[in-house]
Amino acid sequence: MNGRLTIRTAFLLLTLVPLACSTPKERARQKLGEMNITYDQETFVERAKAGDGIVVAQFLAAGMNPNARNREGKTALIAASETGRTDLARFLLDKGAAVNVRDAKFNATPLIWAGLSNNGQVTKLLLEHGADPKAREAQGGTTALHAAAGRGNLETVKLLLGKGANINDRDKGARTPTMIAAAKGRSNIVKLLVEKGADLKTTDREGNTSLMWAAKGGNIETVKLLLEKGANVSVKNSGGLSALSLAHTANRTEMEALLLKAGAQEAKEPAGKKSGADAQPARRSR
Repeated sequence: MNGRLTIRTAFLLLTLVPLACSTPKERARQKLGEMNITYDQETFVERAKAGDGIVVAQFLAAGMNPNARNREGKTALIAASETGRTDLARFLLDKGAAVNVRDAKFNATPLIWAGLSNNGQVTKLLLEHGADPKAREAQGGTTALHAAAGRGNLETVKLLLGKGANINDRDKGARTPTMIAAAKGRSNIVKLLVEKGADLKTTDREGNTSLMWAAKGGNIETVKLLLEKGANVSVKNSGGLSALSLAHTANRTEMEALLLKAGAQEAKEPAGKKSGADAQPARRSR
């Protein structure tokens, strides 16, 4: 009888001692194993992208660095910002995720990724935690303000300007946020930017103004707005084209009439010339 009790006691001790000696990190890793989840950086970032807060929390409890990167050089915060996971992004920031970290491929911060994905709530959160509103990605020189202007997110544009974003900043094509918004026909964004001091005389690398981008984009309300705000109707780009020429080439007769009424001089498109405005403005970095 005593022998059986001794064996039983020994068995219980052998069972309980590992549990008693295990650390919170070991228990968290064990839990991940029970969930059939591999404990590695790639999976950590992927789960953040999917918004799986429970698993992300287990990873961090198991000792995962909140700034760990996947093969693309993205962190969990970048993945959460890109996909609009506001609560998860807040949790990661509270756990020490770097707010101005950059991915390896595009050298873009979480704020830029949030802007490109039109995630206004995440943008607000990141700015509240010290995100740099002037940061730009390496591929096209896009800033969060360029992205928000192109996406037509008025509240985000206001927020970025309030946090010190440069209203006349240029991307690698020397395009300003106003040009990007004009090309997309974001009249409300253009109106705000002009009222906040955007320079309508600025030209991109091909000599195109915001008015030219608006003419090429085809939104007559944006063209009308820019004319009301004093845009120069006569300026020509490096290819010799004016806003009127661009409207004429696209067969936008109502816009042509509007530009002519505003004082534009009739001009023919130079043979063999193509406007720099034929390029797509501010492509999304992926």
